[in-house]
Amino acid sequence: MISARKDERGFILAMDFKNLPFIPVMAFTVSDVPVLTTRGKHAHRNTSQCLICVHGSVDVSLIYFEKDLERTKSVRMHPGQTITISPMVWNKQVYHKDTVVLVYCDRPYDESDCIRDYDQFVELNLNRNNPSQ
Repeated sequence: MISARKDERGFILAMDFKNLPFIPVMAFTVSDVPVLTTRGKHAHRNTSQCLICVHGSVDVSLIYFEKDLERTKSVRMHPGQTITISPMVWNKQVYHKDTVVLVYCDRPYDESDCIRDYDQFVELNLNRNNPSQ
């Protein structure tokens, strides 16, 4: 999916879209984030995203549910590394010096798709996994 090469001439990062788990319809970058600032802290109801670390490093934490069990995944991403965030996965990122992240999305931005309250996110996941409640 990602091909990263570095030599004395610089760093090149190429991405083959055919290996993405979705067809991107929107992209944006995140940059100039003060060191150790946390971004994200939300989930999307329907949107999938692919985060690509272009420069620097970023700590990504994901929280998701399997049935009623809360699961977490944390990773420090470096240039050329990617992570896919499915719908209904809480995510947050902590940025390090001079980090640039490129994000591909499977749909246009829609504020109503965002869940910004963690308690609401948990409740929605528990209700989704136990519809009789």
